Amino acid sequence: MLMTKDFLLYNQTAVSLYNDVKDLPIIDYHCHLSVGDILENKPFENISQLWLSSDHYKWRLMRMAGVEEHYITGDAPDSQKFEKYMQTLVYAIGSPLYHWSKMELSKYFDVDDELLLENINIIYQKANQNIAQKQLTPQKILQLSNVEKVCIVEDALNCDLGLYEKVKDLNLNTSISPIIRLDSLVKKSLSEIEQIFNPLLERFIQAGCVSSDIGLEYIDENDDDTIEKLSFLLDQCYQNNLIVQIHLGPMRNNNGKMFDILGCDSGFDSISEKQYLSGLKLVFNNIQNIGKTVIFNLNPADNAKIITFAGNFAGGGIKGKVQPGVAWWFNDNLDGIMEFFKAVSNMSLLSSSVGMLTDSRSFLSYVRHDYFRRILCNYIGEISEKGQFTKNYGVLRKLAQDISYNNVKEFFNR
Repeated sequence: MLMTKDFLLYNQTAVSLYNDVKDLPIIDYHCHLSVGDILENKPFENISQLWLSSDHYKWRLMRMAGVEEHYITGDAPDSQKFEKYMQTLVYAIGSPLYHWSKMELSKYFDVDDELLLENINIIYQKANQNIAQKQLTPQKILQLSNVEKVCIVEDALNCDLGLYEKVKDLNLNTSISPIIRLDSLVKKSLSEIEQIFNPLLERFIQAGCVSSDIGLEYIDENDDDTIEKLSFLLDQCYQNNLIVQIHLGPMRNNNGKMFDILGCDSGFDSISEKQYLSGLKLVFNNIQNIGKTVIFNLNPADNAKIITFAGNFAGGGIKGKVQPGVAWWFNDNLDGIMEFFKAVSNMSLLSSSVGMLTDSRSFLSYVRHDYFRRILCNYIGEISEKGQFTKNYGVLRKLAQDISYNNVKEFFNR
């Protein structure tokens, strides 16, 4: 695959729309970057550090190809880790990692060579030369990516919020703020939560926090204690005008032996079979005033369930007040994003969507916003050219620009 300017754009309307959205700023409203790395702003030494040091998507792919752990998370030389990843990637037909990696090579390293075994050394050398010439650092990559705002998920009970004050002093073009992650709080008793949460939340808000997040494998509708704790936490977030993000359905750390060696977020999570909507309904009905909410589901079979559930709590004069989150994690691919567009169009209102986020630990993941925008423009253009929607370009352009940027800017503006 050669990266062309019309990649994933299969109709003329899509090409025109993409030209109108490709340079819009990025608001990454949920990610796992390190604020410490942004502060330190240490130059990267080679592409392997950028690509493979923290990206469990790539680690997982390499394991499936039979690559030994020594070359994935072990102490093998960076050049060998890069070689093993590329040997995997060359044959990763249909994988979003093939698309993303090719886009990353082109955008950040000016490398457009075909992904072939005989080109691995050439690509490694060219990429490293560009890293040195451009002096790529975390801050430089944010600048090159045209990132306007980054919201970083931080554990409510284990976060140095002082780092965010230091970032403000840098006067970057990119705004950096924390998201308060509620998961660890749910493990405490309700009385403990009631005692510590409001002062804790206030400190996050003073550090620039505009959103909370919680990740749950399931919500047991018969677990009154958990329902009560979730109700309290979310109610306090809404009362403080925070956007609530809810991520549902990951079954984490399945490989116990590898968890003991590498810990969490190492590529050993999958999709749970457990239920959560009946419990979430109880939580939402315990809350007097539900505010802005984005609900993400990991199981693609639950798209219709989440979309129709979110619609029950719309209203209040707020565009997209409670809405389904964009295709996430295992769904973050060409088919998954297209299925999200189709399902939301059929059962909700796509024009209200706040669009893409990276949910990533990699500074190079901002090409995923470009990926999303290309798929979006092609989707809108195809429907229009088939006569299933207006051909008025002003309407089409507003749709593409709103979903790419305008909606999320308005939604996360406090």
